[in-house]
Amino acid sequence: PSHLDTYDLKPEVPSEFRGPFRPIPTRVPGLDICERLPRHAGLADKFTLIRSCTHTAADHAMGAQYMLSGRTSPGPNGLEPNKRFPDLGTIIKWTGPPGRHGLPNYVGVPRRHESAGPGYLGTAYEPFEVRANPNKPEFQVPNLGLPSSRIVRL
Repeated sequence: PSHLDTYDLKPEVPSEFRGPFRPIPTRVPGLDICERLPRHAGLADKFTLIRSCTHTAADHAMGAQYMLSGRTSPGPNGLEPNKRFPDLGTIIKWTGPPGRHGLPNYVGVPRRHESAGPGYLGTAYEPFEVRANPNKPEFQVPNLGLPSSRIVRL
């Protein structure tokens, strides 16, 4: 959902220009969020909501690339998949503590953004991509579970 329907509701604007949801108060005075997020509202004193991020890109995809990698597109058309510079998830993994084997670097649902990825840091920093629609009844996360030989032993 849009940020206008979750964290930046505009209850003062006419109904034809705002979303269907109402704001509710959080544990942080003056911070209201969507009525559909009551548990999140109860945790608001434990996270930071940043509303000051901006970009000057001409469209949403270019802005997303800039926000994910801190770099503008090297492509002549303004948007080209970022194969050179690592994205934010990769940098967090690269600068974090070593030795967390077995956990994904980060997760892309259903897949990572086209301009995101490990760039020059290499495939060891690729995200885990679900590559399935979590809204479908038959949804399963691939490669997550015990091999059948292990299940027989249990």
